[in-house]
Amino acid sequence: MSTPARLKLNQVFGIHMPDATRIDRAKSPEVASVAAALPRPGWLIRFWGPSKSGKTVLSKQVMEDAGLTPIAIHGVNIDNIANFWIEIAFNARQALPEIREPLSAFDERRILEYCHVSRRPLLIDDFHRIPTNTQRAILRKLKSFMDKHITVILISVADVAGDIIKGDRDLQNDFHQRTEAVRAPLWTIDQLTQIASRGFKALGMGIAPEVVATLTHHAFRNPLLMQQYCEELSRELSVPETLQPARSLPVTAPVLRKIFEHVAGRESARYVRIWSDGGRPHYQLKTANRANILTLILLGISHIAMVTPVRPSTVRREIRDLLADPADLPPLPDVTTAAEELVERAQQVLGRELSVGLIQNRLYILHPFFKIYLLWILAPQFTGAYPDIERYVEKEIVEAA
Repeated sequence: MSTPARLKLNQVFGIHMPDATRIDRAKSPEVASVAAALPRPGWLIRFWGPSKSGKTVLSKQVMEDAGLTPIAIHGVNIDNIANFWIEIAFNARQALPEIREPLSAFDERRILEYCHVSRRPLLIDDFHRIPTNTQRAILRKLKSFMDKHITVILISVADVAGDIIKGDRDLQNDFHQRTEAVRAPLWTIDQLTQIASRGFKALGMGIAPEVVATLTHHAFRNPLLMQQYCEELSRELSVPETLQPARSLPVTAPVLRKIFEHVAGRESARYVRIWSDGGRPHYQLKTANRANILTLILLGISHIAMVTPVRPSTVRREIRDLLADPADLPPLPDVTTAAEELVERAQQVLGRELSVGLIQNRLYILHPFFKIYLLWILAPQFTGAYPDIERYVEKEIVEAA
């Protein structure tokens, strides 16, 4: 009987998704539904979902499988309508060497014609990073693409284009029966479980199914988080490479808590900068700790599901439950203003990596790593409350649209 290959830990688990634990979702039912929706000539597809959920990779994979090469531009580079055309021209420059900057109406027509003749879809990544007024201007321009049977795909963390269209009668007419919102398929519990099962088996680690289930539950449907949890657990159990012979390894609740805290704390130094300079800590909590208003908002949204829209009024109700004296509850305008400041500070600190967003006057947690920071670092620091390791159920706040 041959001896199993001995693998190093970084060949099995890691944020780079090693081959040993890479899960191919190409043939899953969830991805099949996306493949059927995306390459639709003359349609605007609004493809949305949480950060790090694989939206960009999946959309490009679907296009490639359909024999299409999209013109891919990035919202982070677009702050006005001129830059929209410049980004497209830069992408297509080899095919259109006569395109110049600044662009003219002639160039716009040439770009449209090139997209039409080449059958190249237009893919706008990070659409949520574009200023709202420019988003609206771009949506008005997209009708010209669609009239030439060009597929347009907008990728964002929330369906911001849908919200704009709903509030604009002209855009509703432009996109009538020619647009669809497609949510990026979340990783399934089974797929996340396969990451752990394959990896622990490759390392000769016998880990109880209950432990794997707990890791999966705290990964928030995110494969990168699952990879990091499994990697950190392997290190904690002193498994730098495949064990020979394989053996069962017990894992206790304190060990799991240590794993979650360690992974959540990796970005603490950056995340702290979002709230630490948010003014004097005027508000006394039930735990006797004091917090500023930015911290209050983060505590108020810490248990809200990923990419669930939350109005400032809802955050204010959550804050009330944290305060030692309900009379200290800040008025709604102050909460709304502070939410805007919070998002602006997050963008300044983190740049392109969005952690929290304010879209159409609703707050969203946009990044899974920021989510676990709130749960495992910030909330325990101020409230003393930790997630339940054994039976953790994420709190969902459901609001009317």
